Amino acid sequence: MKNTWGILALVVTITFSPAVNAAELTNTFIRGFGKDVGWLGLNKEHKFEVKIIDRVKDGCWTNSNSVKTAVESELKRSGYKLADEYVVEPVIVYIHSVGYAIDNRKSCIVSYELDIQRMLADNFSSVKHHLRSWVYASLWTQSGVMNGPKNGINRKLKDNYVDLMQSFLSGIAAEKKAILEEIARVDYVSSEARAYWSSYEID
Repeated sequence: MKNTWGILALVVTITFSPAVNAAELTNTFIRGFGKDVGWLGLNKEHKFEVKIIDRVKDGCWTNSNSVKTAVESELKRSGYKLADEYVVEPVIVYIHSVGYAIDNRKSCIVSYELDIQRMLADNFSSVKHHLRSWVYASLWTQSGVMNGPKNGINRKLKDNYVDLMQSFLSGIAAEKKAILEEIARVDYVSSEARAYWSSYEID
């Protein structure tokens, strides 16, 4: 998640390497870096849930179920799994559009947003007591606005959401590589952590 002052991110070795003993845990902090280290934990074992938020009026979006199916197909084609009702904390893909008819109901103007969210732990400590909550937060999001004849807006929305999903999926490896490159550049990383992350294999 990006803030104006940058990110204070904690990369916990044991999160990505279950074989590491808790006593050997090392922490690496990346300060002021514009990348979410959650990308590193995103792998083919994660399950995705696709949700539609349809706030489009006047018959300007009538194929939302088809869009959902198409986005799910892109996930499956890339080797990711879809969540069922028993999956806890899936990665959620929100397909969100708002719109209405214009030009005497002959055309439509519709916004689109593809928002990928994952579960994060939020912590607060005060003297002897510690609080933790779990919240969903955006990992990746793209949005915009389109317009056109009512009889063509369905196809434009579907094609656009599929393109956005493909952009997200094709960019995962690059995001992971950028994070590992940033770790290699900073001078306050311990030699042990640097050696670990320099040999970390991107799946």
